Amino acid sequence: MKLKKKILALFLCVLFAVSTVGCDKTEGSSESAGSDVSSAVSETESATEASSTVSETSSSVSDASSTVSEVEVVDKDAPEYLKKNSDGLLALESKIRNANIIASTAIRVSGYKLSIRLPDNVKIKFVKENTDGTRYQILFDDILAGECYINSRDLPNNTEQISSESNTITATVDVKKLTLLYKGENASWEVPVYQLFVRNQQAQQYAMFYFRQDMFSYNKIIEMARWLDFGYLPETSRAGEKDYSGKNCTILILGNSFIYSSQVFRILQDMARDNNVNLTVDAESRGYATVQTYASDPLILQKLRNGVYDVVFLCGFYSDMNSQLEILLNEKSNSTKIVIFPAHNEAPNVPYKTKTLYPETGIADWKGFINKLIDMGIDYSRMCIDDMHKHSTNLAGYAGASMIYSYLYKKAPGDGAAGEMVIGEQISYDVAQRQVESDLEMIRKAAYDYLYN
Repeated sequence: MKLKKKILALFLCVLFAVSTVGCDKTEGSSESAGSDVSSAVSETESATEASSTVSETSSSVSDASSTVSEVEVVDKDAPEYLKKNSDGLLALESKIRNANIIASTAIRVSGYKLSIRLPDNVKIKFVKENTDGTRYQILFDDILAGECYINSRDLPNNTEQISSESNTITATVDVKKLTLLYKGENASWEVPVYQLFVRNQQAQQYAMFYFRQDMFSYNKIIEMARWLDFGYLPETSRAGEKDYSGKNCTILILGNSFIYSSQVFRILQDMARDNNVNLTVDAESRGYATVQTYASDPLILQKLRNGVYDVVFLCGFYSDMNSQLEILLNEKSNSTKIVIFPAHNEAPNVPYKTKTLYPETGIADWKGFINKLIDMGIDYSRMCIDDMHKHSTNLAGYAGASMIYSYLYKKAPGDGAAGEMVIGEQISYDVAQRQVESDLEMIRKAAYDYLYN
C-alpha cells in the first residue's frame, strides 16, 4: 500500500507532458513540452508551499492553508502540495471537488469553437501549436491538473494506455477512465486519469481532454462532459451587435408550424413583460413555410422596406436558400437586422454556411441550443412532440425565447421569467413542478452562455 502511495505521489509531479531527460518525444507534442511543464510545476512549488498543509479529514477542508495535526509524507522529495492527510486526500482535491462548474472557456479552432465549462480556479493555458495539433495545459491554482490536445489523439508524453472503461455521454462526447503507464528513466508508474473526447462530425474536428482522477470526481467530469461542445462558429459573433436595453424594440419572427407549436413568440412577450423591457413581438407561423415563402410575400417585403422591425428572426433554411435570403436582405431597410433562427427540424449546418456567406446577418441557433439541452439531460420527449414532424414543445419555445432575449439584451432573462405556460405543459407530461422550475432557470442561463461564451 505504501509503495502504491509513493508511486502515485511521485508521478503527480510529472503527470501530463513532463518529459524526462533522454525520453523520446511523443507525436503531436512540442519539443519543449517537458521544460514547459517542469517549469510550471517548479513555479508552483514555492507558491503552494505555504498553503499546502491540510486538515485531518477531507470533509472539513475548505482551504489549503488549514493547520495539520497528522500528515503522512508519501515521498520525502515530493513538494508540499503532494503531502496527504490521514484520509489520503489532498487539500487541493477537496477544493476542486467542491468547486462549482461555472467558468466558461472557449477555444477557437479554424472557424470552430471548443467550449467547456470548468470548476472555479481551473484555467486552460496555451502551450504549443504544430502540424500535429494544439496542446493546452489545464491548471488548478497554477498546478497541473490535466491537458487538452486538439486534433491530435496523442496520450500525454512518455505514457501508454494499459486499461480503459468507456461511457458515451452524448452523440459527440465520450468519457473514459484510463490507467496510463508513465515511463521514467529508471521506473514506471501507473496513473489513473479521465479522458474526455469531443468531436464535430461534419468538420472532422476533435479534442482530447485528460484530467487527473485524484483532483476531479467522476460526477464532476460527467457534469463538464454534458457542457462540452465543438461547434461551428463564423468569424463574427453569434450574438447581437446592438444592445436594446432601455430602448423600444420591435421584432418579427418568421417561421412555420414550429413557431406556433412552441409558442416561442408568446413566451418571449411574457418574458419581456416580466423583465420590464419594451419589446413588441410579431410572428408569422405558416405551415411548411421556408425562407422562400416570405421572400415572395409582398406585405412582408413592404414592412421590411419601411423599417417596421428592428430585428427579424428568420426560420426556414431547409436547403440552399441563398437567393431567397438575398431578396430579403436587399429589400430591408438599413435599420433592420436579419437573424438566422433555425427551427429544430431544419437542415444541419445550412444556417451557419449561410451566415458565413452573408456576414451582415446574425445567428441565434435555436436548433443547436435545443440539441445542447437534450445532451445536458432534458429528455427528448419534453422538447419534441410525438407527431409526424416532431414539433417543438413550449419548453423548446422557452429555450428559443431565452435565446432571443439574450441576443437582444446581452444578458440572461431574470428569475421566474414567463414560466407559467411551460410549467403547465410539462406537468401534463408528469414532470414535477420543482423540476420544471429548475430546468427553466438552467435554460435561461444556458441560453446566454450558448450565445456569448
